[in-house]
Amino acid sequence: RLPAQTEAITYHVEEFETVYDRSARPESFARKSIPDHPLNVNLSHKVKLLGYDLDTREARPGGALVLTLYWQAIAKMDVSYHVFTHLESDRIWGQSDGVPDCWRCPTTEWRPGQVVTDRRKVPLDPQIPAGPYPLLVGMYELESGQRLEVIDEAGNPQAQSVLLTEINIAP
Repeated sequence: RLPAQTEAITYHVEEFETVYDRSARPESFARKSIPDHPLNVNLSHKVKLLGYDLDTREARPGGALVLTLYWQAIAKMDVSYHVFTHLESDRIWGQSDGVPDCWRCPTTEWRPGQVVTDRRKVPLDPQIPAGPYPLLVGMYELESGQRLEVIDEAGNPQAQSVLLTEINIAP
């Protein structure tokens, strides 16, 4: 809305060609399909959480976590479930909610067996006190707020969210 405060910098492609050519390998552009932290969590016999990647286990107030979730459809879904990611204690201190894969991959389009990589940025409240906080994820129906249940191996509901890990907030 305001004019730039500095002059524009001109970059010459030739100066970056060699570095780009060395780093531009297929694996640099491919989506990863195996999580660093594998899980096998059944959510209401509709979807499995196969695991996650996390950029850090220590963060600062006002910062953010970058979390990648690996989901697998178990059954065809008629509801577009939203993913929730909460860093919480007595209240929610960090949150990312929405349709998987930056709103591009609603669960109604998932095919049984399909793996969906869902990368999320979780902004943290600048007022979050230092200390450990649980990082929770799950899925819910937007209109009703009803969460999918975490199902144990015997088929019994156990919880309405998955505890991934604890995040330490540094002072």
